[in-house]
Amino acid sequence: MYDIKKCQKIINSQGAIYLGESTKEKSVGYLELNAYSSLTIHNRLGGIENLIQVIGSSVVIVFDKPEGTNYILKNTKKICIKPGI
Repeated sequence: MYDIKKCQKIINSQGAIYLGESTKEKSVGYLELNAYSSLTIHNRLGGIENLIQVIGSSVVIVFDKPEGTNYILKNTKKICIKPGI
């Protein structure tokens, strides 16, 4: 994993975003959410998104169908979201 101490930290009302290494092939970052909060719905511009739950647990909703699919992520649980989903 990328060293979070090397990331640029951007604080927002939902927690913080840590921006790490970014190249044409990949970008690395971390998302820290405040307890009992959520990240505003966002769209990806393409590419594969690999998510790893580092600490605690979360629910990720992937809108692969109108009502979305819930994924519960606990410590070290991973999910891969590919283009077209």
